[in-house]
Amino acid sequence: MAKKKAAKAKRATGRKRGRPAGAKNKQRDVVPGALTRCKMCGSTDRHKYEGEPRVMLSAGVDQDGNDYNVISWRRTSCATCGQYRVDQFFEMRPELE
Repeated sequence: MAKKKAAKAKRATGRKRGRPAGAKNKQRDVVPGALTRCKMCGSTDRHKYEGEPRVMLSAGVDQDGNDYNVISWRRTSCATCGQYRVDQFFEMRPELE
C-alpha cells in the first residue's frame, strides 16, 4: 500500500513570517555584572549553577550604589580547582516593587 504525500498547509494571509524588512533591532540596556571569583585559586571560570537559587526579599543598596529588592544565592563549583562555592547576587526585580 503506497503512502500519500501530505499536502502543505498554505497560510491564509499569504504574508511572510518574521520581522518586517527595514525594521530596526530593539535597543537593550547594558547592565554591569560582577564576576564571582573562587576564593581558593582566584579563577572566574565556573561550572553551571546547580539546583534552585535561594531567594530572599530584602531591599537596600549594594556596594556599587545600585538599589536592589532581592538577594539570591546560587550554588556552583570552580572549573579550575573544583572548589564548591555559593555566589550571591543583588537584583532589582521591578515586578516585586
